[in-house]
Amino acid sequence: MPVRQLTARDLVGLKTPTEIAISADGAAIAIVASEPDWEAGEVWSHLWLWRDGELCQWTFGKERVSHPRFSPDGNGCFFGAR
Repeated sequence: MPVRQLTARDLVGLKTPTEIAISADGAAIAIVASEPDWEAGEVWSHLWLWRDGELCQWTFGKERVSHPRFSPDGNGCFFGAR
């Protein structure tokens, strides 16, 4: 398989974690990751949740998610979206 050299666009296009929240018991981590949409000329951010060794995307589409927080018991995760 031929190896392709990375470009600046490749690096800028990576999903980048921008905010992290850890539940009080340390059992879950909420991660906001941003990535560019080259066609729309926008940067969208989505919420990901890590729990029990699995990473799962919680939000999709053209939105910007921010400020993830867990409830005191760690069973709820709250965030802002626009």
